[in-house]
Amino acid sequence: MTSRPLQGRRVFYLGAEGAHGRRVAVAMGEAGAAVGLVTLSRETRAEFQANSIANEFWAFGGTAVALTCDADDADELRASLDEASARLGGVDTIVADVPGGAGSAATLVASLAAVVERATEGRPDLTVVVLPGYGAAAEGLVRLVTRLHDERRARACAIIVGEDEAGALEPLMPQESFESPDIGAAVVSAIERGLSGVGLVLRLTSAISPPEQRA
Repeated sequence: MTSRPLQGRRVFYLGAEGAHGRRVAVAMGEAGAAVGLVTLSRETRAEFQANSIANEFWAFGGTAVALTCDADDADELRASLDEASARLGGVDTIVADVPGGAGSAATLVASLAAVVERATEGRPDLTVVVLPGYGAAAEGLVRLVTRLHDERRARACAIIVGEDEAGALEPLMPQESFESPDIGAAVVSAIERGLSGVGLVLRLTSAISPPEQRA
């Protein structure tokens, strides 16, 4: 990536250990963002994956910090935000990558809402991009995104991967289509464009497989 449209951005990336983690994180880093890689759980595998991605940033000269967190605990998640902000020199963007089946839907939505509330203190230009996975968590997260937009709390949008999810969530918010070979490009575009109040339906133009899990 030659252009750096996210130069100067400081991103709190929740769910960095997920299926999209490496692609999304590296895309943001190569676009110029400094990224706090925050896990959804304190499992050893999650910690390993976040640190592995941080090492990849070091290889291309990017800035990343890996933080292990239990995202079901709102207080712990707020503490992670504070630590990421301290280590990155602030946070102006939140990317939440929450797969279906990750914890309790209601608890995750409440925890993320608490983090956004903390992040918006003194920062009305916060950008929030949610990848809501599927199932009950998806509906709750999309409703949160809509509320953040409607209340002008943040520039907030959702990136929806897959036709089934797009159809199920269509009644909840307007949608537009984005074609890309990679989910990372969609996240970078959503942040760069300052999208708000819409579901960005990602239509992959080539098949991708989950990133290789390094031993």
